[in-house]
Amino acid sequence: REECQKAIEMAKGRVDAVLAARQKEVDRKAEVERLKLEQEANMLKLVQELTDLVVAAEEGTKLLDEVTTPLDESAKDEKITPAKVMKLVDAAETAGAEAKAKTKACTDFIMQRRQDLQVF
Repeated sequence: REECQKAIEMAKGRVDAVLAARQKEVDRKAEVERLKLEQEANMLKLVQELTDLVVAAEEGTKLLDEVTTPLDESAKDEKITPAKVMKLVDAAETAGAEAKAKTKACTDFIMQRRQDLQVF
């Protein structure tokens, strides 16, 4: 009788150990999945930030093209005044500086967040 009780207790102990191991594995898998989802959310956020920076840089470049087109055309116009040329040059320099700053923001973002942006 006593031996049966010990055997039952040992069996219950093994069952409890197996159940605890199974629960530990379930918890580990849940944590891995949670971390994976968190990484995906962070990656999507970074991609959106970079996309916004790229769109701004493209708009800056487009503006630069729009500003420099009249400057190109003024080279063919013999009646254009030096003051008008200087105004066009100033606008082109301003647009160029803005486009350069926006492009640099993209590069800086990539350099600073390179580790976060890498997919394993």
